[in-house]
Amino acid sequence: MLPQFLSFIKQHQLFGKSDMLILAVSGGADSVALTELCAMAGFHFEIAHCNFQLRGLESKRDEDFVSNLATHYGVPFHCVRFD
Repeated sequence: MLPQFLSFIKQHQLFGKSDMLILAVSGGADSVALTELCAMAGFHFEIAHCNFQLRGLESKRDEDFVSNLATHYGVPFHCVRFD
């Protein structure tokens, strides 16, 4: 999957290796996969998460999961909570 990911980025000139990316990560499979691909590709990135607090403890668990993901990759974590 990594070769296709890199090919798509290059073909559409989305960004380069020297760019800093902000990944919006919900904690779902798609955004976690994007995070893993960016890490595998060696891109520089930070992780952002929006917690709308609509699902109580489940929303908090998502936030904690994404925070731990950022820690795992050694990247900054930014979270905004909405009331």
